[in-house]
Amino acid sequence: MQKFIACFVCILALLAAAMPVIIAEDKQNSTGNSTLNQTQNIAENVTLNETENASQNIALDADRNATKAEGAGQNTTQIGVSASQHTKVLRAGFEKTHPGGKILVNYAGVTGDAFKNPAKGKELALAQIDAGADIIFHASGSTGLGVFAIAPNYKNPYTDRLTLGWEQQLAKDTALNVDFTYAKSYQLERLQDANIQYATNPDGSIKTAANGQPMYSSTRPDPFYGRITEYMSDAQSKYTAVVVTLRRQFTERLFGFASVTWSQDFDNDSNERNYSGIQAQDSHNLSNEWAYSIRDQRWKIALNGVWNTPWWGLSLSGVYHYYTGSPFTPYTSSDLNNDGNFTDRPTVNGVNLGRNSYRYPDFASLDLRLQKAFALGPGSLSLIAECFNCGNNANWSVNTAWGSNTSTPGSSFDSRLLNSSTIAFPRTYQFAIRYDF
Repeated sequence: MQKFIACFVCILALLAAAMPVIIAEDKQNSTGNSTLNQTQNIAENVTLNETENASQNIALDADRNATKAEGAGQNTTQIGVSASQHTKVLRAGFEKTHPGGKILVNYAGVTGDAFKNPAKGKELALAQIDAGADIIFHASGSTGLGVFAIAPNYKNPYTDRLTLGWEQQLAKDTALNVDFTYAKSYQLERLQDANIQYATNPDGSIKTAANGQPMYSSTRPDPFYGRITEYMSDAQSKYTAVVVTLRRQFTERLFGFASVTWSQDFDNDSNERNYSGIQAQDSHNLSNEWAYSIRDQRWKIALNGVWNTPWWGLSLSGVYHYYTGSPFTPYTSSDLNNDGNFTDRPTVNGVNLGRNSYRYPDFASLDLRLQKAFALGPGSLSLIAECFNCGNNANWSVNTAWGSNTSTPGSSFDSRLLNSSTIAFPRTYQFAIRYDF
């Protein structure tokens, strides 16, 4: 009869909720008794998504003595409710089936923002842990999603920059520019998992992974949380560049310029605004991360010309680009150091390969445009024919997957990718009509 009443109470709560998310999994043993699966105190934190835009945390702190006699071999009951007016119903059902259990209730707020406030969720969870809750569970949208924290010493980034420029007229309608830029940036943003610790051997030394790098323990410093993604501000970058530009107007109708850039770009985390998550092989040790940035390209060459022909108002223009290859990092296909990130690099002949230690092939492209303009009404109408990558340069990509072996790459690593989706666009033609007024 007690079992029937408890189930009936849970069913009433489900039917009454405007947005019902009641979960009631009540398994029975061979004797028909329903109970919690535990030999120690169990507490669950359930955030209530209320119909009046309030959210709650409910901690179910079951009494060990009340359950140990009938708790062997049972599944844990999970209960959630979507409206605060049903808290009494939930409490009655839980206490009926689990005498001695305790429910802790907290609210994250009474507006729609209550469901997107992780800081408040963390505050409530810590308070319930202090009150004796053992297991935390939430159902309050992003309020209870993983913990994101800002490092207490977080600082805004800044850049020291030096720019020098020199311009000289070499001849009539010919000028030469030389520009030098040096920029050093500090306190750049990056991510790390603040809730991990190195794994140690019995003698206290740090365990090493298969690639010879420090390994992390599966036991977290704070067992009540999983990953705690922390925003840090200790990354740096350094950029140096020299740009030489030659401009020339050959005739009234023909002019162009040529630009050559040499540059070096270093950093220890290229993850701008952290859209890609944690990037470091060991986010607690950036000393091995200083290397070429993913933006680094040693040489860039650009040639541009425009010729307004004397025939029928035709105009011909074009641009040629040449870039040396940008770098990429060889990653193994395994989480070797057990930090939850697949950013581990292989070790070859005892040397752990650095970030961005390989290069993509060089890139080259020639683009041309032919344009004819007509006067039409208050403006002009232009017929345009364009060709992109007119030389049909392949501009291959490469396979960046190292493979599962930590010291020997797979047979296809750093090889050209033949799939057309992985190369730059082939020769392409485009026709357009443009009206300027």
